[in-house]
Amino acid sequence: MLLCCYKECDESEDDMQQLLTLLDERVIPALDAVSIALSIMTADEMPKEVFVEDAIEWAVKLVKWHLFAIVYPHCSLFKGLPY
Repeated sequence: MLLCCYKECDESEDDMQQLLTLLDERVIPALDAVSIALSIMTADEMPKEVFVEDAIEWAVKLVKWHLFAIVYPHCSLFKGLPY
């Protein structure tokens, strides 16, 4: 994950600890659950009853939130760095 560069921001240690607590307690287990649900839904020869629209919709919303709230802000820290 790209949290290794989070300390380089102008955020305080308390803000960083709150973010890490949020990630550990809620976001990572939720992403694991989404991964498991999508793996089950995409397994070979699964009946159509397994494809629950609400589960797919919430999975997309969670991944979208994770990208915009966690990943993309940290990727912007790498702009301007030589490759």
